[in-house]
Amino acid sequence: MKRNYIFHSLLILLLFLTGCVPNKSIEDVALVNVAAFDLVEEEKIKGTILIPQFIQDESGGVEEKHISAIGDNVQEIHRDIENKSSMPLRMGKVSVVLYGDEIAKKDISNYIDFLQRNPDIGRDVYLGIVAGNAENIIKGEYSKTQPTGEYIKKLIEQNTTKYIPTQNLQKFLYAYYAEGMDPSLPYFKREGDELMLDGYVFFDKEKMVHTIPFSDAFVLKLLSQNFKDGLQPIEYKNHEVVLQNIGSKVKYRIKGDRKKPEFQINLKVSGMVGEIVPTNEKMTTRELEKAFDAYFTEKGTQLIQDFQENGVDPLGLGEILKNRRGTFDPKEWKQMYPNVPVKVNVTVRILENGITG
Repeated sequence: MKRNYIFHSLLILLLFLTGCVPNKSIEDVALVNVAAFDLVEEEKIKGTILIPQFIQDESGGVEEKHISAIGDNVQEIHRDIENKSSMPLRMGKVSVVLYGDEIAKKDISNYIDFLQRNPDIGRDVYLGIVAGNAENIIKGEYSKTQPTGEYIKKLIEQNTTKYIPTQNLQKFLYAYYAEGMDPSLPYFKREGDELMLDGYVFFDKEKMVHTIPFSDAFVLKLLSQNFKDGLQPIEYKNHEVVLQNIGSKVKYRIKGDRKKPEFQINLKVSGMVGEIVPTNEKMTTRELEKAFDAYFTEKGTQLIQDFQENGVDPLGLGEILKNRRGTFDPKEWKQMYPNVPVKVNVTVRILENGITG
């Protein structure tokens, strides 16, 4: 009897305590989906958030509300936006944060610091830089079937699978704080009613200093990680030949010592020819393999030389040197990096070739 009494007493207490926990439904809070930040009015910052609101009728659709504020820092903006909202803001569902390129060119560190200190924001949130005004991006309407916030997120997700290096807040923070590595982010551009990934930008720690076009991002992804997907067209014999990547692997090797390192990047790509335009000429599998070997080697080598000239190390060669050669001096690496030999070796294997001979 005594045991039953204790059990029932604990059960009643548990139910009482559970009832005391604040529990707000999604209808009682403003769930921020996307946030954008821009420099305005001589060093002032404008922040704009996008909040999806579910329509309570038979349609079951979603409306998107935008709230903006101008302040000296992100915390002030957050406070002023809450003052304009009838419900408390919740950042736990934010999926994308965009910054105008004027912020990126000046100093992005304070904005990144705000994100990493906010315990409600997940480390998988996507970050991006915008050509011009970031607010202009999240106020656009790009699809009749998808809300803008979802559209932007899906745009990043599908391009990350195929064409750009995997990137999010966690990976940005890792590169930002690492010794011997610099962060990078996708670069967005809006033209009328169309939103596109226009390229990729690279930071010398807190400042954006270099950009490549979207057409070069696929090769950057090949040099950065193993993956399966994406297409790469090349010009060959006055034809456009498209290779579909069905599996790529990249490995880094170091020769020499800490004072005089030499890097070798070995890239293997397996694929199949997806298209040849026009189709009036037969090409052998071997000659196409050589053509893609030459393209990826030349493009990869040029990308790395551009990185060295601009003093950015997105591939983390310095970190690889630190991990494999021990003692590491970041200042010493910064000085030697532009002149470090880096050789790119590429092997392309075409596994299926239904169009050519």
